Amino acid sequence: MNKIILLNKRPHGKPTLHDFKISSEEMPAPKDSEVLLKTVYVSVDPYLRGRMNDAKSYIPLHLN
Repeated sequence: MNKIILLNKRPHGKPTLHDFKISSEEMPAPKDSEVLLKTVYVSVDPYLRGRMNDAKSYIPLHLN
């Protein structure tokens, strides 16, 4: 099972657990020419706090 942590709502002040949604999903099987990686460590940088704000930014929200 994969654990997924999503931003549920934009925090006002210090983020709390209620600002996030935690769920699980089945682990996908890799297809031809794909690789399945296991994440061991995740870095949550202070930069990400600014991205939680609903404010204009020079950085696009979704990178394609």
